[in-house]
Amino acid sequence: MKIKLIAAAVMSVALLASLCGCGTINAADLILIKENEKNIGIDSQTVSLITPDKGDDINVSAEPDFDEDSSGEVTYVDSQSGEQESDPGIDVNPDDESIVPDVSDMSVSEAEKRLKLDGFVVRSTYEESDDIPKDYVIRTEPSAHEMAEQGSTVVLVVSPGPRYTVVNVPKFVGLPLNVAEQRAVEYHLDYRVEYRSSADIDKDVVMEQSIEPNTRVDRDSEIVLTVSAGMTELKSKNVKYTVPKKATGEFRFEYYVDGVLDESATIQTDVGLSSGKTLSYTVKGNPGDEVNLRIAVTSVETGKSGLYMEVTVRFPSDGGNADYVGDHLDVNIFQILSES
Repeated sequence: MKIKLIAAAVMSVALLASLCGCGTINAADLILIKENEKNIGIDSQTVSLITPDKGDDINVSAEPDFDEDSSGEVTYVDSQSGEQESDPGIDVNPDDESIVPDVSDMSVSEAEKRLKLDGFVVRSTYEESDDIPKDYVIRTEPSAHEMAEQGSTVVLVVSPGPRYTVVNVPKFVGLPLNVAEQRAVEYHLDYRVEYRSSADIDKDVVMEQSIEPNTRVDRDSEIVLTVSAGMTELKSKNVKYTVPKKATGEFRFEYYVDGVLDESATIQTDVGLSSGKTLSYTVKGNPGDEVNLRIAVTSVETGKSGLYMEVTVRFPSDGGNADYVGDHLDVNIFQILSES
């Protein structure tokens, strides 16, 4: 900043003389100082530069006007000759600097407000980006956290938005999970991983994908990757049920697991002898599985069949204890099937 110290009537010659240890100062003498936009104070070093002359009372005031070439110096202008003398001994910074704020990922309008508030001139340019939304800042020039002069120009590098908004789904099946995850990111797909045990496919290899390869979808669409958990120990859950006390007759019990008959578990019994007793069937599954169990009964006497009970057994993905939810229970089925 340019500052011109001008002599004018305010303080006495005696006061200035006591500060600099010299005689009187002529009111027409000028002192030129370039300072970094700070409040100006006259110390003994500065006053000593003033050549004593005739005893006039003077004041010292400041106004912004002097030559750029004298940056960083104290210049004395002799009132009689007009000649200038410079003293480079005083180190003064000519310009204020500020830290360029980090405005990346801000909208253009927000970034401009922030930079102008910090005293910068703002200009924008565009650069393609698949990751930054339209009209949001990618970076600045100068970079964030660098020092720059106030009043200088900061360039906002702005994204015009992704060039492509539709992508072709690649093939994930057969890829190791870490490779599949990287590919999903490259194709701008949101992926979710589900694990399932497999005796045939190595652990952490993609077995299935929810969207077929070469399908065109919007960017950021979700795709589910089913990944092999390898051979895991099957979990088991006993499903217990009680034969109604009023049931009579001989019946055959058949167990269907996910629609498939478990022939080895089929039993035939007189429910009159078993009334009030608790029977059970063990359901097995892998972590994350949901297994459907249906118990069908057939009257040996009438040959009629019907559904007695249906439940869904859930095995937690974390290997915790399984539970089951009853979907159907017909306590009157034995009486109904016994009627001829």
